[in-house]
Amino acid sequence: MSATAMRSEAEEAILSLMKETGFTKEAARAFLAVLGKQPATAADICKEAGIFDSKVYRALDELESRQLILKQPGNPNRYSTPTPRDVLRALSDDIAAEHERKLALARRMVERIKPLYEAAAPDSGFELAYIVRGRKAIIRAIEEVIGESSKDLVVLLADPSLVSDVGPALQKAHDRGVGVRLALGRKASSRELAFMAPKSLDCDCNIIVGDGTTMLSTDAIDGEVTHAIVTSDDGMIRMAQGYYEGPGCCVS
Repeated sequence: MSATAMRSEAEEAILSLMKETGFTKEAARAFLAVLGKQPATAADICKEAGIFDSKVYRALDELESRQLILKQPGNPNRYSTPTPRDVLRALSDDIAAEHERKLALARRMVERIKPLYEAAAPDSGFELAYIVRGRKAIIRAIEEVIGESSKDLVVLLADPSLVSDVGPALQKAHDRGVGVRLALGRKASSRELAFMAPKSLDCDCNIIVGDGTTMLSTDAIDGEVTHAIVTSDDGMIRMAQGYYEGPGCCVS
């Protein structure tokens, strides 16, 4: 295969992949134009990509907002692309942010669905639960359980990293009058949460129970491979509350 054919095939693949990633056709063509001639002016990009003047700046704004091009101010402005590694980082951040946004919308929708479901659904004898994946999503879910609690929290944290991550949310809950029953693992520092007089946690668990109605349990926080379960199952919630009260798991 000739060099020209290889370049053409690569460009077609990039165009297709950018469209699948959510870029407009004009933005994808503008990116290829900049990639082939750096630095490039808007006029260069119009010529290389076949984009009308009226659309090129919108395409450039789209690329710049998602960190796929770099603008060098001047008269005229010139544009270049980041390194391939920086392109991957920018796309990863963009996709993660969009995922978090949609996940937040899904949670809001579920909160609206819950009272309607509970009012209409017959007692089936079991409770549903949902899985949360990824460190950022789990921290946000923990903060939501804490933030939505108005009376009581049971918090068991064996993972040291979680103490600093959710400490501010626990402080706010304590300040607004929520009762916080806290137990920390041996490796977790109690300095930030000493005002709560935490118990010593002997079991390896991370559990948060809000108002006796919602429980979140997660394994050790370890990047995007981490999982958590959120449930309103009465049996599991009573079991978690028992961990805090029982001497076999928590020591004053």
